[in-house]
Amino acid sequence: MGVGNGLEALQLILMGYGIGAGDEVIVPANTYIASWLSISYIGATPVPVEPDPATYNIDPRLIEAAITPHTRAIMPVHLYGQPVEMETIWSIAEQHGLRIIEDAAQAHGAWYRDRMAGNLGDAAGFSFYPTKNLGAFGDAGAVITNDAELADKVRVLRNYGSREKYYSEVKGHNSRLDPIQAGLLRVTLEYLDEWNQRRRDIADRYLENCASFLASACRTPLQMLFQPGIYSSFPIKKETGYRLT
Repeated sequence: MGVGNGLEALQLILMGYGIGAGDEVIVPANTYIASWLSISYIGATPVPVEPDPATYNIDPRLIEAAITPHTRAIMPVHLYGQPVEMETIWSIAEQHGLRIIEDAAQAHGAWYRDRMAGNLGDAAGFSFYPTKNLGAFGDAGAVITNDAELADKVRVLRNYGSREKYYSEVKGHNSRLDPIQAGLLRVTLEYLDEWNQRRRDIADRYLENCASFLASACRTPLQMLFQPGIYSSFPIKKETGYRLT
């Protein structure tokens, strides 16, 4: 379902699941602000969990300690196009009856084992901001889900709370995907896999040709064999005491 942007995609999912004031959502401490804003905008509380230093993604081993009686969902963020390690998160969510809402804004076409990002939880929010691997001319987003009930609620909420013109069932939003953005995305989607592979090839060259320098001066995200990321960015973390010139 097309929506206005990635932030609103996450917000509409949360609203569709009835999450709001008094509820908590577990979210990475290391993420773009939109992940947190989607939670706070609906009156819920973001509960931060620290990242795994090797991947920069949320550390699944720390999630269970953050769960309280008010926790309703876990929001894993596939940061920089690197899929989150999901096995532990699936187990925790099932054990505690929690929703998994993926922030896939940086993970267009990324895979986790045999499943694509956006298909690893109950629902996912995508952004098609122009700088993304799959970008539009301007702001654009989408909600992905196999939950028919949630899909119906999101369609209503994104369109002023209305199924039919001039009749609003609930307090909704104006968050629709502009046709010109959808038209561009429909064309460029055909090239996404090719573009993603080009990014992987370039990242491999960085790692191969700069291995000795990067090993001593910087840390790069660990790339899992079964989690081929799509390098929406190639972040490096400068080690303490080493000066980059």
